[in-house]
Formats: sequence, C-alpha cells, structure tokens
Amino acid sequence: MFDESEVRGATLNYFNGDELATNVFMTKYCLRDKKGNFMEKTPADMHRRMAKEFARIEAQFETDHTGPVAGNTYAHRAGPHLSEDEIYSFLKDFKYIVPQGSPMMGIGNNHVNVSLSNCVVVDNPQDSVSSIMDAGKDLANLFKRRCGAGVDISNLLTHDKIALTLKLREISYGEEYKAVITCDSCEFDNHITFNVSKLDTVFFPEEFEHPIPVTLPTIKKDILLKLPRVADEDYLLSTESLGSNLWRFITEIDGHSDPIIISKVVEKLPLKDIHTIINTLGQAKYGIQTKVKFECQKCASFTITELPITSDFFTVS
Repeated sequence: MFDESEVRGATLNYFNGDELATNVFMTKYCLRDKKGNFMEKTPADMHRRMAKEFARIEAQFETDHTGPVAGNTYAHRAGPHLSEDEIYSFLKDFKYIVPQGSPMMGIGNNHVNVSLSNCVVVDNPQDSVSSIMDAGKDLANLFKRRCGAGVDISNLLTHDKIALTLKLREISYGEEYKAVITCDSCEFDNHITFNVSKLDTVFFPEEFEHPIPVTLPTIKKDILLKLPRVADEDYLLSTESLGSNLWRFITEIDGHSDPIIISKVVEKLPLKDIHTIINTLGQAKYGIQTKVKFECQKCASFTITELPITSDFFTVS
C-alpha cells in the first residue's frame, strides 16, 4: 500500500515530469483496493500485474507439439508458453504494446468488477417504449462497469431519442437534476431541481397512422408524411435547411412515391401547403414534454422553458 504523495512522486519520475500522464495513470489505471488505497506505485507495477495474469493464462496452453491444445478446440500453438518476464518485457515502458484503458485497469484487478472491453456495440433499440427503456438499462449497466457502448439510434423518432437520453440520465445519476434558469422577467438566476422521471408523457394514440395522411389545403392533394427520425436532425437545423429537404419527409403525394416527382411538386407548393407540412412535422404534443414551468424565487413570476440539457446533464447533481 502506498500513499498518494509517494505514488505521485514515483509516477512523475516514471513519466519524466509529465503531469498529465501522471494524473491519468493515478485516476484511471493505478490499482486501488476497495477503500481507495493505492496498491501500485508506477505503471511498471501495473505492467507487472498484467504480465502476471497473462502468464497465468499462458501456462494453461503449453504444448510440445503443433496442433490443437488438449481440451481447447480453438487454441493452436507450438512450444512452451511465454513466461511472466517475457510478457512484461513487451509491456515495459509502453515500448512494444500499449494496452487499451479497460485492460490496463481491469486485468489482474481483483478489487473491482469491470469490463475488459473498451467499447461494445449493443442491439439497436426498436421504435417502442419498452425497447428504448431496455436499451437505457443495458447502456447504464455497461457504463457502471467502465465500458463504453455504441448504439445506433438513427432510426428512432426524435421524440424517442429524448426519452432514451432522459432514461439514461435517470438510471446513471438519479431522478433529480439541478439546473440554473434565468427568469425572463427579473433576470434572477433560479436554482431549480427537476425530477426527470416525472415529466409528462403524451403517447401516440393506438389509432395513430404513420406515415401521417395529410390533405394539402390549397392544391387539395393527399400526401403521406413521415415524422423526423434522429438521422434527419441535420435537416431540421434551420428553416432554410428544412425547406430544401422537405421532400424527404413525404413518402407519397397524390399516389406518386417517386422521390424525383415528389421533390418537383414540393418546389411548386403554395406557402400555405408548405406551412401545413412543417406544422405536421413539428408535432411536439407527442413524447416526453420537456417544457417545464417554474416560479421565480425572486419576483414570483411564472416562466415556461425547455428543460436545460447542458454539458453537466450526465453528472451527479
């Protein structure tokens, strides 16, 4: 067991005075016991820990001949196993092998239960409430074991992306989220606590049709309109961008589904019909209601604002 100053001094010397490298090693990879005590002094100790564990596994695969290892269908090698010192020589000073972060932290570490994979890819959530909630739980369980996770949410409706974001925050850091909101009337900074699990949710009705049938009021033509998905968010960044990409959200117009025909028709639509399409796309009444109402702690006026999801949203409040 080593005290913090001892580890810092030895590690600074190991990295030739590099403060950043020292801080990264001490906070992320240096072995600690369950009470947080340092059990390693420098990265050399970490490499020795890893080499010892690799050597323990290597010893199980020694063979004197070429071919499958007895009892293991997938292991093929010839000759004796690598020793701990041989493995250590590859890791030493990060000269030949630079392991990923999770292996450096987890291999040979009996004090914590962590993933040895830096990142995994999980199944894409389906466009349903139960699937999105399950995906949130899976991601949170991976995160708490120090594993990054990749998930493709491009096919989710934008409403559902918000639901997944809020569920991840709730599972990972709790229901309460503290934020500072400035009053529109007196400009006082209010410290507000929100409960992200109790925001109102408006579900799509059972009879909801998608794509949405819409009749354009001016040209009296029927269209089918699909709601924006996460992959479409770039098209929604500005009025100009949405206007030039409006045809992408129309799957059929007056019985025609050819994107070229649809784009040509959209170019000539009257302004009233354009507004009808845009208003339908912006159906914010469905999904989790992220507009929140609060009373100013100074002037007592009420303000309605969007739930502030800032850079500290995924931190402990």
